[in-house]
Amino acid sequence: LLRISTGGTGVLPGGAIHPDLVRRLAGEASKSAGHVLNMCVRALDYLPPVDVTFFDFLRGLITADFEMVTDDRHDYRVAVVEAFSRWGIFPGEHDEEAREGVRVLSVDTLRWPGFQKVTIKPKERDQVMEKYDRIVEQLKKYADACLYLTDREELFRETRRQRIILFNQLKSSFEVLPEFAKSLGLDHDSDGKISFEVHSLRRAMRVRLDGRAAPQVFVSLTQSERVPADKESGTSSYTLRGGATLVLDLTEPDVPKYLIVKNIRNAHRRAAAASFQRHVDADPLRKLFFSVDRTEPFAALHELADEGV
Repeated sequence: LLRISTGGTGVLPGGAIHPDLVRRLAGEASKSAGHVLNMCVRALDYLPPVDVTFFDFLRGLITADFEMVTDDRHDYRVAVVEAFSRWGIFPGEHDEEAREGVRVLSVDTLRWPGFQKVTIKPKERDQVMEKYDRIVEQLKKYADACLYLTDREELFRETRRQRIILFNQLKSSFEVLPEFAKSLGLDHDSDGKISFEVHSLRRAMRVRLDGRAAPQVFVSLTQSERVPADKESGTSSYTLRGGATLVLDLTEPDVPKYLIVKNIRNAHRRAAAASFQRHVDADPLRKLFFSVDRTEPFAALHELADEGV
């Protein structure tokens, strides 16, 4: 637009810009802002269920946009990666899982990894995939049923029913084949049991830029563990949470398209959580907001507001 308005030089003369050019530039800026907003909102589906960092959000944004627009001819993704880099947003020392497979900050390396069958022992691989196939079949039925539900309450009840079905399927599978749980980013607790929750289940029907429909299902599995106090390091007891987000493309039902993990046994995450707990205990105001015995941190904010703080 600037080249057209300046006869090819791209250099604007002094004075006010012509109103027609202002309107055209504002329209293009607004359209680009809308594209970026859609990218950011869509990224929320591609995040781990716990401990989300800015770097996690960058990876989710890049992955979600790649799913919708394979050919990024306007280089939106490149611009986003460069912007995050300028703000100093990189995987931190405790983001071992976020760094996995990321050697350099590029559009290709930042996409979340998929389900890795090669990490499963060969003798158990067929069993794992058989159980996974059954779960996918049930999720496809759930996605199909949701197409005809227009009432929000009905959709809520159907989703809750399907979460229970999915939980029972996974629980029975994990009891028979613990390797299946590990392949989905879950781990056993101190008693050797695999405790978990199907935290959320949702479907999405998106249309890619090339016009192809992309039916998807997003499953969030979470688990938590109460870490006992450590008197030697001065760390009080706290709750550590982990889990995984599974992104399933129902047009490619062989394996999860993406597997986004925050493992509860990750040593780096455990060290970071313990360090955070010590900081909370050392600061009275932080302890007021974030101590483990406060079930509702926002209540503390209201208490301070009542006191005029």
